[in-house]
Amino acid sequence: MIKCKIILPAHDGSNLSNELIKLTKYLTKKVFKGVWQGGGLLGGEYGYGVDFKNDTFMMHQFCWCEKDDCLWCSGKAPNFLFKPTRTEVVWYKFIGRSQEIKGKLPKNWLEICKKSICSPKS
Repeated sequence: MIKCKIILPAHDGSNLSNELIKLTKYLTKKVFKGVWQGGGLLGGEYGYGVDFKNDTFMMHQFCWCEKDDCLWCSGKAPNFLFKPTRTEVVWYKFIGRSQEIKGKLPKNWLEICKKSICSPKS
């Protein structure tokens, strides 16, 4: 019998990461009607985010296109933007991996985002 050790990339397990995953799950169920938006083993079913924007926030999955003019591949656009405070969150491949935040989020940011989903603007 061969023994294997699987080493997964680090996930920070922070409240912010967990809430971003909850937001992804909420969007998947409410906006995309449960249609799979991408996910996988390492990030989990809802750990990669989804592509969505409205007047309150924007979320964009990690981009793999590698085009020179891509805002996400070039690092010029965040994976998550909370527009009321201009707070940006960037992650590598999946939520919580090498994640950085620029700005501050109010304690109830997740609830604000959920309430804003009724009227998305693309």
